[in-house]
Amino acid sequence: MNSIQKTLFWLLIIFLPFSLQAQSPFREGLITYRTDTVRRLERQPAAYIPAQLVVYRKGGSTRLEVWQVNRWNPADTQREIHVRNQEGTYTWIEYSDSLRAAHSNLVLFVRYEEEKQLQQAQALAQPEKRPQAGKILQRVQWLGLPAERIAVAKGTNEQSEAVVTKAIDLSLGAIFPAVLSLPGTPLQFTDGERGWLIQYTAKKLHPQPVSDKLFVVDPSLKVMSLTESRQMISDFD
Repeated sequence: MNSIQKTLFWLLIIFLPFSLQAQSPFREGLITYRTDTVRRLERQPAAYIPAQLVVYRKGGSTRLEVWQVNRWNPADTQREIHVRNQEGTYTWIEYSDSLRAAHSNLVLFVRYEEEKQLQQAQALAQPEKRPQAGKILQRVQWLGLPAERIAVAKGTNEQSEAVVTKAIDLSLGAIFPAVLSLPGTPLQFTDGERGWLIQYTAKKLHPQPVSDKLFVVDPSLKVMSLTESRQMISDFD
């Protein structure tokens, strides 16, 4: 083995683990995100503040759970659930409060075509609210995944950062419109919905078997289409 062959051999030994890691998609398991409240954006923001984000993945299906806590009563919690499969997104809320839980039996179903139309309409109506990805600030390893820390601009004066990876695709933009323009799945990002600026940070990645039941809507719940939900809101007006 000549000197060049030896050099190539040792480079292969050093970088092979990273190469295998980058090429191995996250097909099944879960990722947990910690949340940190950065600041209040409105004088009277929502009572519930996100406390944790959990993302389950199995094949082509994803389940996103946003756990929220009532800032006036920590014992009062709710879990916003989004299940994404080949058909579209099913969304419902589970409450710790027994009274609200008893009256919460609706599931909103949105097809991907409708979801895309909603996103386009929002972008046209409020273009200044969609952050734009900037230059790469640093290349990092995050939870064993190759990632990039990038600059993010919102408007002309607001600047922040995000960490994204292209090694996995978790479709977080479905519930966090602020990340739609990011070049990959965000592992750290900020979201300004519901009157709070919240930072989400991926803390643990668990490649492990996940139950199929997590991606099935309870048959006792009533599934409502986007058109039906709009009609129901119109009837109340």
